[in-house]
Amino acid sequence: ESFRRIDANPDYLLLGARDDGGALMGSLLAILCHDVAGSCRPFMVLENVIVSSGYRRQGVGRRLIARIEEYARERNCYYIMFVSGADRQAAHRFYGSMGYSPNAVKGFKKYL
Repeated sequence: ESFRRIDANPDYLLLGARDDGGALMGSLLAILCHDVAGSCRPFMVLENVIVSSGYRRQGVGRRLIARIEEYARERNCYYIMFVSGADRQAAHRFYGSMGYSPNAVKGFKKYL
């Protein structure tokens, strides 16, 4: 049901990377958000950036992020943002190597 809703919404993109045998190596979910402030350019939120443990450190995450950045540029997005768990140090190093700044904003999250 979730996949059908995502697939039907043009502002959502579920991106996956498969190996030559068809196994899913990694995926991410991107949401294009329309804005009503400033220049009113859209922005993008990333969620569920996942690379299977057997495929890490092989460029899968890099290719997924590069593709989603290309997609965001094509849609004139002003920025891409996401949150990451405070204890995920290896992921933070990866995001930093891709040009994302952990000091740009302070994130807040409340589970409902």
